[in-house]
Amino acid sequence: MQTYLFYLSIVELQERIEQLKAKRHSLFAVSELQKHKYVLHAILIHDGEAGMGHYWAFIHDHATGIWRRFNDTNVSVETEDNVIAESYGGKGTASAYCLVYARADAFQQGSSVQRSVDLVPTALQSFIGEDNDKFEAEMQKWTETTASATASVQPFGMFIMRSFILFY
Repeated sequence: MQTYLFYLSIVELQERIEQLKAKRHSLFAVSELQKHKYVLHAILIHDGEAGMGHYWAFIHDHATGIWRRFNDTNVSVETEDNVIAESYGGKGTASAYCLVYARADAFQQGSSVQRSVDLVPTALQSFIGEDNDKFEAEMQKWTETTASATASVQPFGMFIMRSFILFY
């Protein structure tokens, strides 16, 4: 069919475009899909090639209007302009590969929309909570170790030796 399209006239192509637009519109013309308004909630980004690269996410805080970048262990506030630029492939090879939409009323005060966490079985919530507590403790220990190691810098002649370096 692709080779056939090359031989269509401009009028035939325009007609085909209108047919496809009508078909696309009819897919979402179901009343059930129009009951709720959905808003962009998160964007998952990939930078690299097929099979390798780096991933991160932008998540919109609807209460404050702020976008945040979640990149490995770093979370930072991001401008909407930069979110859009990276999502459209405006920086290197990075671009969006998944858009997450959520019901707009889920972010309103006193919303009756069931929170996603409420759908997770209690046993799994407990497991995740315990795992998060362990991770938090590991991060706290790492932060304390790193802080104490860099705080105990001692001068040694013209050089600075850190106490966490092992000498043999």
